[in-house]
Amino acid sequence: MHAGKRRKNMKKKTGCLLVLLVGFAVLIVAVVISIRGDLRCFESNSEAILTDLKTHLENNDWDYVVTEGEKYTLSENKELIDLVNLAKSDKKLAETSKRAKVIVDELSQKPTPEPSRLLPGIQSFLKTHSEFGTPTTTQDIPNWTEGKRQRIQFTSGRNLLFYLKDGVVVTVFEDNSEGDRKKIWTSYSGTAEYMKDTSQKSTGAIPQYTIISAINLVAGGKFADVLVPSLTRETPRDTRSEIAFAIRKKEGLRCLSMYSTREACKASYSSSYAEQHPDASNGYLGGISMNTGKFED
Repeated sequence: MHAGKRRKNMKKKTGCLLVLLVGFAVLIVAVVISIRGDLRCFESNSEAILTDLKTHLENNDWDYVVTEGEKYTLSENKELIDLVNLAKSDKKLAETSKRAKVIVDELSQKPTPEPSRLLPGIQSFLKTHSEFGTPTTTQDIPNWTEGKRQRIQFTSGRNLLFYLKDGVVVTVFEDNSEGDRKKIWTSYSGTAEYMKDTSQKSTGAIPQYTIISAINLVAGGKFADVLVPSLTRETPRDTRSEIAFAIRKKEGLRCLSMYSTREACKASYSSSYAEQHPDASNGYLGGISMNTGKFED
């Protein structure tokens, strides 16, 4: 009796397994038919499909281009693949710029920093120089040969670097969107050696670098991922910024991202890779924003 029940149960299990296998086979056949149908559709309408994708790309409809374009990537059409990759890249750049704008907006809404954050000499200086505006954020900078330095951003959008000697402001520089530094105020009348900044080790020469990838932007100009293995996150921000703008000028780029490792670049494009390699993102060195033209890290 027990043997009969076991045989009966075995037949039921076997029947269920067969049903599952048949269903799985039907699903695979359906997928294959669908893929073949998409490929046939692309082969017979490639020009219309590419035109449609280009139109949506120009309208910044990146999700549409990626979703529709990936249906036909097995056709190995280079123009199609380039459109899909460009849509992915433009979407990533737009998201990065959007996050940066949110941060800037948040910073612009912050109240004036506590007086203790401003160096006393700068507090006194600003009381008699209201033309610079109201300070919003401060950034501590390594000292120079004769005293302290501090970078301050103002409500006017100006980004100023203050040099102090004996606790008194002696010179003010302004950073512009090209990465250059312009002297806008000084009370010092001595030699140029006085203003020498020994905290920055850059000699103006561009270190060895490699263009990992470069694309033409729909909005105009080029974007590139750049590998600079000699730099790290510990490299002073001013030095990284200077090198980024030098590379941008030399390569004729509109914007760029810099990395010390190829793994860091890969992690910036692949969330799954970043999750599997959590330390990879430490190789990101910053970049020049497409929208603001400023160095951001």
